[in-house]
Amino acid sequence: MSNVQPIIKWAGGKRKLAPIISNIAKENLSNCDTYIEPFFGGGAVYFDLYNNQLFKNVYVNDIVPQLVSFYKTIAHINNVEEIHNHISKQLNQFNALDSKEERQDFFYDVRSNFNNLWVNENADAPAVSELNAEDSIQSAILLYVLNRTCFNGLFRVNKKGGFNVPLGSYKTIAIPTLDEIENYSRALNNTEIFLGDYEKLIDKSIEIENSFTYLDPPYVENSKTSNFTSYSKDSFKDSEDVDAEHIRLSENFDKLIESQSKAILSNHNNSKAMEIFVEGKSEIFVYEIDITKTIGRVKGSKNTSSELLISTFEIPQLIGSKIT
Repeated sequence: MSNVQPIIKWAGGKRKLAPIISNIAKENLSNCDTYIEPFFGGGAVYFDLYNNQLFKNVYVNDIVPQLVSFYKTIAHINNVEEIHNHISKQLNQFNALDSKEERQDFFYDVRSNFNNLWVNENADAPAVSELNAEDSIQSAILLYVLNRTCFNGLFRVNKKGGFNVPLGSYKTIAIPTLDEIENYSRALNNTEIFLGDYEKLIDKSIEIENSFTYLDPPYVENSKTSNFTSYSKDSFKDSEDVDAEHIRLSENFDKLIESQSKAILSNHNNSKAMEIFVEGKSEIFVYEIDITKTIGRVKGSKNTSSELLISTFEIPQLIGSKIT
């Protein structure tokens, strides 16, 4: 069994939920050989499945071009040591800086260099395929450094696609080992990584027999202040109707239900999510799971979040958590 962990922090990441999904796959989906994840993010669920060697074929997708470029570059680079050396050098340099002002200068210089690769004032951000090999490697290095040094490991961009998260308040940043990055690269090497709207992977899920799909979209907000969907300039909330994209996802989930595909969708356990993703649907199984938050957790509090697992198949080991 491998022990590959996500090396990118991601808001809404599923490190706590990942072992639950892996156990479900192990106990209930032994006949499935293809894993599909339309909202990849930090990839915690996939890496846990990979560690348990549960799927032969993997298709993943995300809408954030900088993130997809990072994964493709790490997955296919011939010299992982080159990326590791550059990351280690920059983080060691950051750790050696004593004053807040020096660290700010370092961080905002890195952020500016990163955005210069991606933001064109007169056009849209480049597609992943439009970055040359040298720029792709540089982008991967800078993204990792930003992810480790920015506030709470968040990824947020402005309307032009520029990364705009401020500096965090870390004393020392851990340096990844070469083995960690090599193992991470190996785990991604046999995946097919897509950039764009999630619907194409929904369609692929329906086409491929013996597949399992895990949907981890931007969640229905618990409150107005907790809403965060701006991972890319192509936000999950791009109309005046704040529920429009959630409703579109619910309609796509209906297609998975109707095709009898094996799929699980997770979301916040609140009345709006129940209304959008559960009410009026038949042949689904809904379970309540308590998850401890990592990003944004409050010191001294339990900071747990009640989440829904909405499945197209029954999960016997979660029978005690079943809602409907």
